[in-house]
Amino acid sequence: MVITVTVNKKIIRSGIAMLLVGVFVSAVSLVIYSFLFRAHTTLPAQADKTGGCDIYDKTETVNGTSLAPFIANGTTVTAAYNYYHCHTVQRGDIVLYKYSGDKNPLIKIVQGIPGDTFSLQPSGSGWHMLINGAVLANKENIPYVFDAQKKKMLDLYVTDYQGKIPASAYLILGDNPAGTLDSSAFGLVGREDLLAKVTAL
Repeated sequence: MVITVTVNKKIIRSGIAMLLVGVFVSAVSLVIYSFLFRAHTTLPAQADKTGGCDIYDKTETVNGTSLAPFIANGTTVTAAYNYYHCHTVQRGDIVLYKYSGDKNPLIKIVQGIPGDTFSLQPSGSGWHMLINGAVLANKENIPYVFDAQKKKMLDLYVTDYQGKIPASAYLILGDNPAGTLDSSAFGLVGREDLLAKVTAL
């Protein structure tokens, strides 16, 4: 006895198409689920671990007198590296600056921030620095007085930026009223070169 089976080709093609669509939808769903699961389980862990910017504390010993007597030579300080990856730079912050001419960072005070007006005013045989119209002074409230060479350097920035500190630029100085190896010698600095914030003396 012979049984004849009639195959409807349209039904087969429709079935195959539905099967392929099902496989595709399943694959996409798996990818989306995997992505969401990985994002949900990994990202919060990284944020908790790093605080969003990989800050770590390091003990450093000050070598030099640019901040004396406020911070004397040989003083041990604690510096939070990468702090400025996710925090703003504030006026008065004590920072470690990556100076290209020295393998060791410089320790300085942030005296001017973006948006500040800055200019130079004659004073006796030197020049005062004015920030937002006020004479800039050190930690002992002694006004900075720069010589002709330092005035020439600072004047370049005053002229170029029309007397206003631009975004992501900072005026950093030592505590010596006559200036040290700081912005009076090499000009405004970029945020990317501020390595750390000194958090404890």
